[in-house]
Amino acid sequence: MIDLSDVHLELESRAGKVHILKGIDFQVASGTSTSLVGASGSGKSSLLAIIGGIEKATRGSVRVDGVELTDCDEDELALFRRERVGIIFQSFHLIPTMTAIENVALPLELAGGARASERARERLAELGLADRLTHYPGQLSGGEQQRVALARALVNDPILLLADEPTGNLDSRTGAQIVELLFSAQRARSTTLLLVTHDATLADLCDTKAVMTDGRLDAAPAEPADMRSERATADAS
Repeated sequence: MIDLSDVHLELESRAGKVHILKGIDFQVASGTSTSLVGASGSGKSSLLAIIGGIEKATRGSVRVDGVELTDCDEDELALFRRERVGIIFQSFHLIPTMTAIENVALPLELAGGARASERARERLAELGLADRLTHYPGQLSGGEQQRVALARALVNDPILLLADEPTGNLDSRTGAQIVELLFSAQRARSTTLLLVTHDATLADLCDTKAVMTDGRLDAAPAEPADMRSERATADAS
């Protein structure tokens, strides 16, 4: 599903060239969930952006679902994102002058897709927002806004779901609800999930955990949920 080989990212700054990603090799199997953890500035969000076709690698191979993204021009990258990728951010990124259903339908409408409003209504209902369709973001709680954002990310039935600190602006209780919805949606659709988080508990829910340090990555399998449960029980006793 995701296959990166010797990926580098260099960006210009006032101080000169900054080497953000330094030879990343990374593979993710289709239908699995992977967390990216590491200190701020380690390159997690940049790696997510490259995999999602938002940023282009300076060099190396970035192959996602059989598409070599480094060979794509901007129009081809836009088509790739529109057809295959759903993205959910920490800050929601909803359009304040549009209702919930309009925010969710917008990606389909921009793509010229059929049944945009109907599909948006279905996704919002799946996430418990059937009674919030005509509410504006300012009329919704933080958790409700993030559910709208999740519905928008899922409305095109993506094969790849990218989540960048999806609970970062939420309290623990609301964050736990979003996490449950996120993983339920991922499992129901067999979507590949790549999740950036500072939350160790959330990271451990994924099938695989990858640790980033100073632009480099060390991937290691996460401890299976049943083993974590057994260990927690043993520690408690």
